[in-house]
Amino acid sequence: YAVEGAFIFSNYTMNPVYYNGYVAPDMEVNQYAASLGMKYFMFTGMVKPFLGGLVQYNYRTYAWSNKNYSYYNNNYNNNNNSQNTSSQAIDLGLNVGADITFSNKFTVGVDYRYFFNLSSRKDNSAFVYQPYYGTPLEQLNAALLSLSAKVQF
Repeated sequence: YAVEGAFIFSNYTMNPVYYNGYVAPDMEVNQYAASLGMKYFMFTGMVKPFLGGLVQYNYRTYAWSNKNYSYYNNNYNNNNNSQNTSSQAIDLGLNVGADITFSNKFTVGVDYRYFFNLSSRKDNSAFVYQPYYGTPLEQLNAALLSLSAKVQF
């Protein structure tokens, strides 16, 4: 067995949403994800496949792209003058992968994580990206494939 914690920061731009001829401007999103997981290793040799479970907390901040915000706010969003907003979500996940041990001090691992949303909350003080239709970002399922190297000193 192994218990692990992880922190992942990501920054991305979300593309416009089209609705009845209106185009919402791009939004800049910062995502902070902290997870805690448990792995069960099936073998003890050089190659150690594993299965596991995870719980992850996501905190996202949204901001209109500066070049588009004032135009959009003046023309389509007069009821809301806030440029920034945030959201929180708790996801549960499954983890599968393998660690390959090359020596007692060096291991390479690959894992695939699939998360599904358990709960989410958006800040109501501002207009969140998908105002008219579609599944909010906080409620989407997500997958993450990672490659890691572990060195013991």
